[in-house]
Amino acid sequence: MKKAFTCLLLLIVPYFASAQQSTHQNHPFAVELSIVTASLHKELFSRNGGFLVDAKITNISGEDQTITQWSQPGWSWLSDNPVISPDISALQNFPSTLVLKSSEVYRTRVWLYFYPRSQGPVSFRLGFFPRAKFPVSGRPNEVPRDQVSWSNAVTLTQ
Repeated sequence: MKKAFTCLLLLIVPYFASAQQSTHQNHPFAVELSIVTASLHKELFSRNGGFLVDAKITNISGEDQTITQWSQPGWSWLSDNPVISPDISALQNFPSTLVLKSSEVYRTRVWLYFYPRSQGPVSFRLGFFPRAKFPVSGRPNEVPRDQVSWSNAVTLTQ
């Protein structure tokens, strides 16, 4: 019995290691978020739950990567928490493309909304979709999930 378990374990470990490696290859970006604390003290936050995050997107692949940058950056982002949503309300939003070389960093600020406002802290992550052609948070089922790079978790406290 012990030998069978050991053999099974020896087969499973390489499978998970290769699955992790292939997942990493599908996500060429590392995404780091931080909440802009000053935005939590503005009238927009107290009235509508609007606040800013700083986003740092790093090309961690060994190849050039093309991203779409929007004049309203929220179009490229998804939230993993339904009470946090990127601002996608722009009447006009203009795209441009940017090529990030390996290890190059792109920084942007993204407006988010916290609604409905609940008591206590709320944690969330944002997913970056590099080639958005529409507001991805408005149509999350149309975004290939294997092409979304998720950020670190951050916690919003009121």
